[in-house]
Amino acid sequence: MYAVQFFLRGVLFIIFASSGIGHFIAKDFYLRLVPPYIPFAEAVVAITGVLVILMGVGIITPGIKKFTAKAMVAFTLCTMPSIVYLISHAELFPELSLHLMVMTIPTQISIFISSYWLSGMHSPVYFFEKYAHLDEDYVKRIDKEREDKEEKESKAS
Repeated sequence: MYAVQFFLRGVLFIIFASSGIGHFIAKDFYLRLVPPYIPFAEAVVAITGVLVILMGVGIITPGIKKFTAKAMVAFTLCTMPSIVYLISHAELFPELSLHLMVMTIPTQISIFISSYWLSGMHSPVYFFEKYAHLDEDYVKRIDKEREDKEEKESKAS
């Protein structure tokens, strides 16, 4: 499983780092991706470019990998309107084929699923720890009871 996580983190690093750099190299293209109802398009492109680069680096940085994966989940959802805008306004992007535009949807979904899985949010333990808010003393007491029970069973046999 570690090999799969390592591979996915590497793929996400490449995708996010190159896309983030692309925000600055191909700024005009990314400006056209911003729907007109979103104000301050240039600032949005610059800020998202920096964030995408940071997420690319963060996904391979020990200590912040899971946090970064959670940020990628949110970011992927937030960028869906630009994907819809890209496909629905294909005439603004003559350099892209319709097939390539449509392929952005499964790519985006794959990035979302990979990030979600790497974030650990899919785990039942995550939700239990997050929402149960178990008292530390309670957990220690339960562990002690389990150890006592196991000790009694081992003495009995």
